[in-house]
Order: sequence, then structure tokens, then C-alpha cells
Amino acid sequence: MNDSIIDETNYSDHIERHLGPQQALPLTWLIPLTVIYLVILMSGLIGNLITILVVFRFRYMQTITNLYLCNLAITDLISLMFSLPLELYSLWHQYPWQLGGIMCQLKTLVLEGTANASVLTLVAFTVERFLAICGSSNSMPPSQCIFNPKSVSRIKRIACRNIAFIWMISLCGAAPLVTLTRINYLEYQSEPLMQSAWCGLPYNEPDKRWELVMLSSTIAFFLIPLAVISCLYYQIARKLKQATLLDSFTHSDIHLTDHATSRKIVQSRKIVIRMLGMNLFF
Repeated sequence: MNDSIIDETNYSDHIERHLGPQQALPLTWLIPLTVIYLVILMSGLIGNLITILVVFRFRYMQTITNLYLCNLAITDLISLMFSLPLELYSLWHQYPWQLGGIMCQLKTLVLEGTANASVLTLVAFTVERFLAICGSSNSMPPSQCIFNPKSVSRIKRIACRNIAFIWMISLCGAAPLVTLTRINYLEYQSEPLMQSAWCGLPYNEPDKRWELVMLSSTIAFFLIPLAVISCLYYQIARKLKQATLLDSFTHSDIHLTDHATSRKIVQSRKIVIRMLGMNLFF
């Protein structure tokens, strides 16, 4: 009996020494942090749902830019609904992992997939802005692009095709990490400790393939997109400075013959700015 108690104490000390305490933080920190997480969850759900509903409710809002913003809202929504509750769960109960192997890998797929999709959507959004500002000026006027049914249909097809491609690349990019993610155990005297089960990469094993995968993922879905976005925004800034684009927009708006159309375009721009700010915040 005493040997059993001693062994249990040794197990607990061994696990805590390697994985930290079972409860990540003291209650004085954990309770306020839980409240903050819940506030973020609720406000994020409301904000992103509003963005999605506005884009799908109003036909004139269905531009390529807005559809990319809508996709950003969808990625945020999925991440909030799936990963934030699991993150909160892990703060209260770091180990043992009790949700099974499938949920462990699904967690990684959702986290990595939505993160990759968000980054690639921002790249696509930036490319679209670059082409709109720095590309050919022989394009259809804004009023015709927004209110022409054929143009709207074509825009939606292009955006949906690009978004589908973004999700395909994002999930494929997450696949290597998913295959390496599993339920891991610490060992004590060459025996796995079931109480130490945690979901993640096997950082305690000699096989370090996961380090190469993490490095590749960081380069492909962070450093390269960051470089592309930075270069494109630099070119956009140069173009705006040279062409005084704001004055040309104001001039064209004044000479629109249809006052109702002008008002809708201005309203559309204001909503885009609000939605972009909301997405950047969440």
C-alpha cells in the first residue's frame, strides 16, 4: 500500500516536472482569463456573423474584396468556435488528454487550416487591391461593376474559385502537421504514464521531423506571404502617392449621374471599411 502511494507520488512529480502543473494557472488568474475568453468568443461570433450576413444579404456588397473579407470572417468563426473552447479546456486541465485521437488530430487540422486560410486570404485580398489600384485603368466603371448582374455573377465565380483554391492549399499545408500530431505519453522506468497523455507533436522523442515541418510551414505560410504583402503594399503606396488616387475618386463621385447609385457606392465603401476593421480586430 505504501509502495503504491510512493509510486503514485513519484509519477505525479515526474509528470509535473516535465509538463508543469495540471492546472495551467492559479484560480486568481484562471477565472478572470476564462471570463475574457468567453467575452472574446461571444463578441467574435457576433461580429463575424454580422460580416457574413451583410455580404450575403446585399447583392451590391458581393465584390471580390468583400467576399475575401467574408472568407476571413468564416475562418475566424471556425477558429473561435472550435479552438478557443479547447484552449480554455487546456488551461483548466492540461493533461491527461481525454478527447481521443481523432479529436486531437482534428484540433490541429482546424487550427492550422484556418490559420493558413486566413494568411492566404490576406494575400489574395492584397493582390486584388494591387491589381485594382496599380493595374490597367481600362476596367468597367464601379457603378457598372457593382450593379450589373452579369458582372456580379462573374465576380462571385472568380472569388469563389479563388477561395476554394485557398482552402485546398491551406488544408494540404496543414496535413503534414496533422500526420505528426498524436496523443503522447511520458515514460517512467520505460513504462508509458497514462496520466501524462497530451495532444501535440512528439517533442520528447528523438525523431525531429516535426521541426522541419514546422520550419517549412512557417516559411510557406508566414514569411513568404508577409514578404509578398509588404512588397505589394509598398507598390500600392507608391501608386497612390503618384496618382493622387483620392482626388480622382472624389472627382469621379461628383460627376456620377445617378445620385442613388453614388449614395450606394459611398455606403458600400463605408461598410467595407467597418468590416475590414472588424476583421482586423477579431
